[in-house]
Amino acid sequence: MPVYEAAVSEPAEFDVDKIATKLEIEWDAPTKVRSGDYYYCVKGDTVSFRVRLKERPSGNPIPGKKVSLLRIKEGETRYVKIKEGTTDDSGEVNFENADDLPTEEMSVWYWASFGGDEVYYSCQSETVRIEVESRVPRLTLSLPSTGVAGEEIVWCGTIRDPKVTSYYIGGKSIYLQESTDGETWEDVAGPVTSSDTPTDDINYSGTYRLPSEPGVYYYRSRSVAGSKPHMEAGVSKPVKLRVLAPGEKPPIPWKWIAVGGAVLVAVGALAYLRRRKAF
Repeated sequence: MPVYEAAVSEPAEFDVDKIATKLEIEWDAPTKVRSGDYYYCVKGDTVSFRVRLKERPSGNPIPGKKVSLLRIKEGETRYVKIKEGTTDDSGEVNFENADDLPTEEMSVWYWASFGGDEVYYSCQSETVRIEVESRVPRLTLSLPSTGVAGEEIVWCGTIRDPKVTSYYIGGKSIYLQESTDGETWEDVAGPVTSSDTPTDDINYSGTYRLPSEPGVYYYRSRSVAGSKPHMEAGVSKPVKLRVLAPGEKPPIPWKWIAVGGAVLVAVGALAYLRRRKAF
């Protein structure tokens, strides 16, 4: 996390009996990324803060003092106090899940403030600027390559932040879509709800009964826009699945490879001929 040292305000007439102070502020959010001079988060994400109040210049922690967390949004003219806490023995206040970011794209500023008392001067931290943005989630879909008509299969995959790929997004409604041409899609299963805790790199799954008509079908998963954090709607890359008639054997995949730089051999051809008893 970045650490911001405070800007310190003092009276015009310096009181030698008071001690100067500083505030340091750290923050984090699941979708936090830095690009250039700014930090970015997804609409509706939840931000947490940790503030440290110290004597200046010694750096000694100041316990038992009230510290406020303040916010102002783009377009507003007045700041608001969103949280208040008391520093612990190490001079810290943890504001866990302190605020939900707006659900529209804009800039938001946060900072911490200490009002001072008879012993310590007042001060405030540096300002944290967050750019709130839209993002389309990254979805993957896993399916078997073949299945028998009317058979029940498992469809599963992941939904993650496209910029913070280690962040698996929970609480999203996921649907399975089907197509016969790869262009016109229809929801055929779901919704299932994604989890923020993946198992074997999977954070959503469901079941679906394959069509009764054999042939080639295409599938993809889609997510619904909204819910916290407010990602846009997303879709996975299409996956092709061949539906077989009952008793039909799956086709053997063929792949041409070079042997000795001159001869091309179809991998799978030998197995095919043996199946046909032609070799």
